[in-house]
Amino acid sequence: MMKSWQTKSGFTVYQLLGGRSNSYVITNGIDALVVDTGKLTSYSTLIARLQSLNIPLSAVRYLVLTHTHFDHCQAAAKFIENSGCLVIASVFEQEFAKRGFTPLPKGITPVTKVIARIAQFLKQKWFSYAPFSVDIAVRETYALNAPFEGIQIVATPGHSVGSISIIVDAELVIVGDALFGVFPNSILPPYADDVDRMRQSWRLLLSTSCSTFLPGHGCAISRELLNKKNGY
Repeated sequence: MMKSWQTKSGFTVYQLLGGRSNSYVITNGIDALVVDTGKLTSYSTLIARLQSLNIPLSAVRYLVLTHTHFDHCQAAAKFIENSGCLVIASVFEQEFAKRGFTPLPKGITPVTKVIARIAQFLKQKWFSYAPFSVDIAVRETYALNAPFEGIQIVATPGHSVGSISIIVDAELVIVGDALFGVFPNSILPPYADDVDRMRQSWRLLLSTSCSTFLPGHGCAISRELLNKKNGY
């Protein structure tokens, strides 16, 4: 059974994919908004999960990409072609999307620094994706209109230059790789371009009234844990 979260105004958030990277759908029961598509190898699972929720591709109005690293958007071009949805992403990553490759993030531990350096030699071969265009480019904030009133997109850079997060009814946030939910009692991603900016993004997330933070990898993160790791 897929994990799900309900907001007071009637939105339901389902986790469509897990494992290599998470994907989510936000729906009011009629219209839908998908967040991240995962890798191309996960595309059939993504579609099957939507179908199991009785969400046809024609109901998906938007695809929001928390960032354009390959593990979050490798299936985006195929999803866009088949659904006809509009794409929302950061203004700072729309050029990456057009060329089908986003620079890989830096490692922030001794081990991940080595892995990141090795990955640089394989970048175009292993970490590229089919190019696509961004329809709505977000710089700082973007509030959606009906039927998605109550959903706001905010810039949360640090993991990548154009990382964004999706706030749903001021209750929960889908944060991409701004937070990492894989290891117990930890929220720090193993890779990030700018850790200081990422911590600033944590403070922005804490300035909301949201209590649940849904990451691009791993399990949901509580406000209490984010507070603790941010030093409050």
